[in-house]
Amino acid sequence: MSVVLPVLSSNAPASDRDLLRLFYKTEIEWARHLGEETALEIGTAFANCALDRIADANRIMDVACPGDLSPIDLMTIVDTHFASQKSRCLKYVPNISAAPEQTARLVDHLRSRGFWERQLKVMKLDRYCGRPSESPDIQVVPARAVPQQTRALMADAGQQQVDAQVVEARIAHLDDGRYDLQIALTATPANDREPTSIAGSHRTPSRASACAGVLAVGEIGLIEQLFVASFARRQGLGTFMMHRAIEVCARSMFKHVLLSVEPDNDVAISLYSKLGFREIGIYREWCAPDATAVMSV
Repeated sequence: MSVVLPVLSSNAPASDRDLLRLFYKTEIEWARHLGEETALEIGTAFANCALDRIADANRIMDVACPGDLSPIDLMTIVDTHFASQKSRCLKYVPNISAAPEQTARLVDHLRSRGFWERQLKVMKLDRYCGRPSESPDIQVVPARAVPQQTRALMADAGQQQVDAQVVEARIAHLDDGRYDLQIALTATPANDREPTSIAGSHRTPSRASACAGVLAVGEIGLIEQLFVASFARRQGLGTFMMHRAIEVCARSMFKHVLLSVEPDNDVAISLYSKLGFREIGIYREWCAPDATAVMSV
């Protein structure tokens, strides 16, 4: 069913293009969790040599190439800065508000250097279609209250190779007080032969099985880190935690609720669409040709 959340309505609806620009701004806030920020003449750089394989921690955002600067010179500026930070730039995010000629030359040059384009679909909650569900078998708690379980979940979540840098980067987002990450705890089976289903268990929930977070950026609620542990998938936990994230956004009275998703993640896109999200545009970034780099956390 469709449920209207009045606190999510806006008296001055923004265009899809405006909302896409706002999403780019939320990405800058997300990057601030991971890297040291430096304003350069051609964009905003984030560097962290301790997370040297995490692209989100070592990237330049809002980058554009002024008419009197060649792409080669721009990349020299970037490389020099990152070298001074004992790191290197793993991602370029073109400035969506810049004139096309200021980014097209740079994109062509990045492509010639072997950089590849990564796209994310950006979606906006238009109308919440659903109703939050409750389950006596699931306990939802703040991630900061269960640090050990949260760390275990972050080591399990995702499809990329998991190592210490990945886990530390995912945990680093919790240092921002504006980020509310919720953890779903379910019961631990008594032994390996017991089914891992979350339903029907009478044991006390203690195992981190899923999470979803909301970053507050002004009037925007950005939903991030929707993870379901490998042992708990296909049991409705992703839907359950999305309802919880939307509840957080409703209580916070955000005008806009945004999220991003890989274009080929059909399962997630279907879920978001059923909940009332629709695509508003494409977020684009150019990633270094480095097979050891982890592109997103």
